[in-house]
Amino acid sequence: MKKFLISSVSALFILLASACSSGPKRHMLITTVKDSCKESIEAANACILNGNYKQADDLLEKARTLALSIDNYDLLLSISLAHVSLYLSYNPPEIEKAKNYVEKSYSIVPYTNDIKESEVLCAMSEARILIAQNDIQNNYDRIVDKIDHAKRVFKDSPYNHAQCNSILGDIYRLSGKYKEADKIYNEAAKIFTDNLYLSEIGITWYQITQNHSQSGNNK
Repeated sequence: MKKFLISSVSALFILLASACSSGPKRHMLITTVKDSCKESIEAANACILNGNYKQADDLLEKARTLALSIDNYDLLLSISLAHVSLYLSYNPPEIEKAKNYVEKSYSIVPYTNDIKESEVLCAMSEARILIAQNDIQNNYDRIVDKIDHAKRVFKDSPYNHAQCNSILGDIYRLSGKYKEADKIYNEAAKIFTDNLYLSEIGITWYQITQNHSQSGNNK
């Protein structure tokens, strides 16, 4: 009986030791998967900017599989919003697919770590769709209010704050408010430049050029 008791205690100790050692390993695995997922999203966004849409789609699908494997809703939201950018980059934009992914994004929001920021990110993508549709006049006040709100939410996040400025610039430009557009685009360009977001710098200066051209300023 004593021998059986000792054996049982030994087995229990081994089991507990195994359970404790698996904790750090599991954490390391999740971190590795999370980092790999982020890399795939970043690579997909780069492909979108370069016009490599098929590769971007493949990378986002890979990222989605990784995010699902660790139940990370923040990453799933990033992937869904990246799909919006992808479909708006087509010429012509695939509006209905973009709208579908905005709806999916909103459905993910309640499970993310920062619901307020997540909702604002979705609103920014929603505004981009309206811009792509050139459907500004009927929604002008609503969109501007949403993006102004987003700027306040992201006041300490340079990248998202500058993206809000870029969206506002598009809204002003499409509404014929070229001076306001030029001012806000330049604010975005400065933030992107100060923080070395290289691809965004080029895109913003292209927007500034578009605005000058449409306003009749060929300089």
